[in-house]
Amino acid sequence: MDHDEKATAMFRIDRSNEVLLRDGDEIALRPKTWAVLCALIDRPDQLCSKDLLLDEVWPDTFVTDTVLKVCIRELRQALDDDPKAPRFIKTIPRKGYRLIRSIPVVEPSA
Repeated sequence: MDHDEKATAMFRIDRSNEVLLRDGDEIALRPKTWAVLCALIDRPDQLCSKDLLLDEVWPDTFVTDTVLKVCIRELRQALDDDPKAPRFIKTIPRKGYRLIRSIPVVEPSA
């Protein structure tokens, strides 16, 4: 996929099926990576602190922020997002992450 294709890719979220879609094709995400994406989507344009994300995605479990970094890296790869020039997920150094571009949610069909 070249730069122009990445820039025009259409992403959507299908929450009922827990799927990220790019131009209608499913992108496989691990369950915790999916949970991080949902946490960010639930707070558009808001700082999601590392502690908030760790507590929400890994409740009652001791993990380091390395697991969160791995999930963010997987999301960026899935979204063709560059951390140096983000289109979707912006890193707020030493604080957390912010979803800077909305991803439409697919409504379940009746």
